[in-house]
Amino acid sequence: MPLGNTSPFDKSTLFFDSLISFGNQCGVPFCFVFMKNFFLKIKHWQLFSLLFLCPLLMGGYFLFSIPSLEEATRTPLEDSPLSSALGQFVRFLSLSFMLGESYMMVLLYFLNDRLPEKLKVGVISSSLVFIFSMLYVYAIYVFLSAFFDYFPALLMAYTAILLLLFFCFLLLIPLSYISFSVAKVLTMVELSREVQKKEFLSTIFLFLFLPVGVWFLQPRINRLAEEEALAPSSLADEEQDRTID
Repeated sequence: MPLGNTSPFDKSTLFFDSLISFGNQCGVPFCFVFMKNFFLKIKHWQLFSLLFLCPLLMGGYFLFSIPSLEEATRTPLEDSPLSSALGQFVRFLSLSFMLGESYMMVLLYFLNDRLPEKLKVGVISSSLVFIFSMLYVYAIYVFLSAFFDYFPALLMAYTAILLLLFFCFLLLIPLSYISFSVAKVLTMVELSREVQKKEFLSTIFLFLFLPVGVWFLQPRINRLAEEEALAPSSLADEEQDRTID
């Protein structure tokens, strides 16, 4: 079909096919498989350390390295230790959020693959929300970095906290959407059937408050990953038993 006669739907399909082909050439499937194996096998305390403890400790180190707020405000703006410390803190906070959402998206794809066709959920909308939230976090980092450079240190110390709280509140919107999708799919995989909202409501809150939820969620994920790893050998054993009989 000539390109000029194609419908908008056909053009969008061609675009996504080209995008997937480009991703395959760039090794995206390998990266995703690596992330999948990593996140599914890691233990809860290791995941907590990776997603939250290490980034927050590094960010907190820069904040507590400031001698005093009074000394920081007397320092010339371009050399202000407060400006540098807050910038580093936001950087590690953004990294923590990005890792947490990436973890949930890997789970969504893995768990959705385990569902039968009639129970599978669409992941395109969640993927688009994920991309938007990543761009949003990056925009927050760029904006706050500029804010730290151009505002007086004393004003910055108090205003930055309010800005962070405001931006984090807005992040609850995409985070809630992704948490809802992952919690639903996880519960359906565990129960092997369609589920009602009340059945996975608690799981949604575990994903929303991931620093606490990871201690309860990751053992469930580890168990499902072990079942998937044992499935091929179990099928082979059953086939061998039938052959012997």
